[in-house]
Amino acid sequence: MKQLIIFLFAIIYSNISSADSTTVKICYNGEFGFPDYRTIDKEINRFDSTGKLVQNETYLFEYQSWGQVDTTFHLVTRTDYGYNVSGPIDTMLQTQVDFNGTNYYRYNYVYDVSGNLIMKLRFYGNTFPLDSNLRTIKQYDSNNNLISESEEQYGLSQNFSPYTLLTWSYDSLDRNIEYRKINYYSTPDDSLITTYTYSASDKILSKMELGNTTSLDSVYYVYVYDSNDSLIKYTNYRNSIGASWIPYETHEYSYTGNTTFEMISNCPDTSCSDTSLRYTIINDSSGHIIDNLLEYYNFGSWLFRWRETHAYNVLGNIVDYYSRSTGLGCSTEIHTTYDYNTSEDLIHTYTYRYHCNEFYSDCYYYNVDSDSILVLINHIDTTCSNSFVPFAITVEGGVPPYQYDWTPGNYLSDSTVLYPTITNFDTTLTYRLVVTDAMGRTASDTLKLFGYPDLSVPLNIISFGLPCENNSFQLTMDTIPLNYTIYWTAPNIFRIYNDTIVAATSGNYNLFLIDTNGCQYSYQTNVNLFSQPVVSLGADTTICLNDTVVLDAGNFNQYLWNTGDVSQTIEVNSQSPMSDTFFVYVTDTNGCINSDTISVNYVVCLGQDEINTSGINVTAFPKQILIELPSAIPATEFTLIDITGRVVINSVIHDHQLIDISDLPTGVYVYRLENYSGKIVKE
Repeated sequence: MKQLIIFLFAIIYSNISSADSTTVKICYNGEFGFPDYRTIDKEINRFDSTGKLVQNETYLFEYQSWGQVDTTFHLVTRTDYGYNVSGPIDTMLQTQVDFNGTNYYRYNYVYDVSGNLIMKLRFYGNTFPLDSNLRTIKQYDSNNNLISESEEQYGLSQNFSPYTLLTWSYDSLDRNIEYRKINYYSTPDDSLITTYTYSASDKILSKMELGNTTSLDSVYYVYVYDSNDSLIKYTNYRNSIGASWIPYETHEYSYTGNTTFEMISNCPDTSCSDTSLRYTIINDSSGHIIDNLLEYYNFGSWLFRWRETHAYNVLGNIVDYYSRSTGLGCSTEIHTTYDYNTSEDLIHTYTYRYHCNEFYSDCYYYNVDSDSILVLINHIDTTCSNSFVPFAITVEGGVPPYQYDWTPGNYLSDSTVLYPTITNFDTTLTYRLVVTDAMGRTASDTLKLFGYPDLSVPLNIISFGLPCENNSFQLTMDTIPLNYTIYWTAPNIFRIYNDTIVAATSGNYNLFLIDTNGCQYSYQTNVNLFSQPVVSLGADTTICLNDTVVLDAGNFNQYLWNTGDVSQTIEVNSQSPMSDTFFVYVTDTNGCINSDTISVNYVVCLGQDEINTSGINVTAFPKQILIELPSAIPATEFTLIDITGRVVINSVIHDHQLIDISDLPTGVYVYRLENYSGKIVKE
């Protein structure tokens, strides 16, 4: 079975389509309070000739100063999509690159003659070929209603074992009347049973979710409609400690003109407490959420906690987003504007955040097809002598190799390379970079610079102490210039603001001075430290009363024990039950010092550690998707892609936010939360 799955992987991989057009999204991020540290995020979506998404790549570029030499975007995630001849998504391969290496996730999809997804295989690993460790199998009735979905894991027995079984039952009108979830963690058990009742007009009247076949830890929903069959209220009842249903949350709807008002509160019996919350949501005639208000109950009244608003143009494209929340310290605000070209393609977004320190995010979108080429220079308005002209340059499209032409060529080291340096620049000048590909196609961007004069000062890096690892060997400068900001960078140290640094490891140590214009000057020295002497007294030991053990520190120049001895070895013994600790300092021929400790005792102690993990929860309901984020992630970008590769939803979401999917057809969808991916089945 394992070999068969690997062979299937090799065949389906060839179905991944090549791209005919490309959309590039580039975002610049940074805090106004810390302008010397910023990031650039680049996302590239490639589409085939039918408009299907065939590849998504996300890159990250972090930098601390505009003079940084590294100008490379680093790949974070790449996802490739393949499609079968009938259209639905066939494969998805995701590559995640992080500091711990590269991980691969691959999904293979199989459909029946009606286009229903009947099997999905997940492969995972950090090298090829990948091992399948999850399989999903779906079954349908004669009316193409989904009746079962089994999730199986690939275990140590080299076979798939049941993990979860989901089943659906329908009445004669094809209405879902029961949903059941069975877990196979140890023994099969019903972890969830959901039943539905309907009105004569097919409206849901009630929904009961029973946990473990009992009414305990369960939920009961009751729906109320007006004479026009419009939902005006539904109540959520809970039962966790007794035999009676207790009102937990109510949703009330009202309709005015082209807007729908939804009010959600978790105290429907009017006995609100200081932990109660209330949401007020307003939808326009197209179903867009245009206002969303969260309030909390405090001593008899509802108080503001969080609010977000959306504005759309006549074509339904979002043009403005604003949110504000209160909290400890200062409030948080997010404001995003969206710009479109005459074809209504999104070309630019700008996000402004305020939370103690101001933060900005600026995104540009470029549609690059096979007949065009894009060049973009990221820059600031001022530059300093002996710095790079461009900081990060994006070239997309066209056919390499490329030719580069900077005009004018004044002050540049070479006007025909991508990254020239600039020297002795103290004027105002606009440079233009023209990039020409092998087919003669061109693209250009400009860079306007305001130059500062060279205010560097001569100084030398000096040292004091013994050049030994972890023995307080220090570096400083021979003179301390006035009115300059000083900081160091070193191996494993991002930045330390001080005129002196402890050199604990070998490598390059860089001293930076920043003058009153903000120009940065660097001075470097290479440190080669003597290795620490390796001293070992051995493992902790146990001896009997009156027995003697010899502790040997090894062959070194000097010794100092905590007993006061200065010899290489000492003898220890005891005449009564006790535990004692001995340590020794040794000095080698280079003058470097190290130490070791040993316990001589009469007991043995054992211990263990435990590691816990947590993550993101995504739950799909018939009409909504619930996103639950950990506290460390206040908001994220949510993208939903249907099986044809079309992006159907793309928005910023917050914790515990419900996303409306009532207008979407039934089917399989792939979602992406920034760098996380998964699937959603809409029943």
